[in-house]
Amino acid sequence: AVVTKFLRSRGIMPEKAGFYNILFLFTPGLPLTKTEKLFKVLKEFKTLYDKNTPIFEVFPDLEEHYKEYYPPQAGLRDLCDQMHLFQYRHDIVAGAAELYSDLPAQAMPPHKAYYGLVEGRTEYLPLEEVSGRVSTFMILPYPPGIPLIMPGERFGADDSNILKFLRMNELFDNIFRGFETEMHGIKREWRDGRPVYLISVLK
Repeated sequence: AVVTKFLRSRGIMPEKAGFYNILFLFTPGLPLTKTEKLFKVLKEFKTLYDKNTPIFEVFPDLEEHYKEYYPPQAGLRDLCDQMHLFQYRHDIVAGAAELYSDLPAQAMPPHKAYYGLVEGRTEYLPLEEVSGRVSTFMILPYPPGIPLIMPGERFGADDSNILKFLRMNELFDNIFRGFETEMHGIKREWRDGRPVYLISVLK
């Protein structure tokens, strides 16, 4: 997330980025200058990381919007270490691998869930209230770009892999402001000064 944010600040848009990987697409005929720019910016990031440059110098928008969440003396390497420790403690690699091992039960065909959406028979609920409820939207973390749940499928128990993964991402977004996870089908709403994930389910 940190490298991706840095690249975007320099006008480079990766195809997608996960917790520990970034994908770049190189099309036929791509000018050599674009490749050189990518390597130049990656080298710039490495230099700033090695120097542990203050994060507000690297990301001025963090100071503008999230100053109270980051110590003024915090450096780029400090931020990366904290983010890695969070992911290590939540065993994100193993958790991501288990996500699709336990598929949610289909309660109805997707088009019937869509009818509920069109007819206004839906409501947005926080994560702690969606266990056993039927989703009206496809929820898709990007990457990997594979749906966790489809319209018409029912959320499992509160300790299911899907809900644990969503709660982990919600916590990540709260701790590391400005580095929010890209999650399609989730509505983020500010409650009591923090972002909360809301899920659209059938009433």
